[in-house]
Amino acid sequence: LKLALCRRGVDCLLSCSHTTHMATQSIVGTWFSPLPVTLSCNEDGGDTFTSEGGDLTLTIDRGTRRVTLVAGGERVTGKVNPDYSRIRWSNGAAWMHREEADQRDLMPPGGEQPNMLSDRQVGRVIDRVNEGIDIWMLSESGERSLIEGPVQQTNEKLRECMASFMTEDWVTAIAILLDETKDPEVKTSELQQIIGTNIRKPLVAALNTRIDVPVLTEGMEKKLLNLIVEKILDQIVELSVVGMENTGLV
Repeated sequence: LKLALCRRGVDCLLSCSHTTHMATQSIVGTWFSPLPVTLSCNEDGGDTFTSEGGDLTLTIDRGTRRVTLVAGGERVTGKVNPDYSRIRWSNGAAWMHREEADQRDLMPPGGEQPNMLSDRQVGRVIDRVNEGIDIWMLSESGERSLIEGPVQQTNEKLRECMASFMTEDWVTAIAILLDETKDPEVKTSELQQIIGTNIRKPLVAALNTRIDVPVLTEGMEKKLLNLIVEKILDQIVELSVVGMENTGLV
């Protein structure tokens, strides 16, 4: 769908968006659905957005970030993430804002992140901390400057400090989830290996002492439980990867 951006002046932009350091938190703009869909705000501003031909209408409750899309008599609900960079619909579909996609295209290919969080992720953390704090006598830019140093230092020491009270495997699992240089399929594969070592084997052993399937031999029962646990853990891993992707942080 080829639609037009909202160009109705400053008043419309201010009423339809909230600007942060990393991105303009707005429904206005182009979304990949996967085909590009560009929405504009109504002439009176507010929380309703339409396509140029009026065939798509999207409304948002900014308190809950719940969105409703109406097209051709059909209605679907969903939720936009805190950064207004992704919409996850109730039918399982997902939209990504073009600004988010453009930022991802600028990331260098290959390699791994030197710290737990990428520069983009650090910026988003700073934005969210800044939204949750109000320091008397300081402007928004002043607050941000004050917050940026501790966030950067925390990122540099995050893995080292986690390793002081967590096993290396679980620290690595968190790093994998946060790594923007890895594709979701790679993350899923690497996490499955960690989960298999740390959870699957001991879980199968524990279940085997508590579950009895009379018609199966001990070996067949263990094989069945191993397969059941493997598929359950696969679901946990896949949902964890998808969940992190949906937050917009990675």
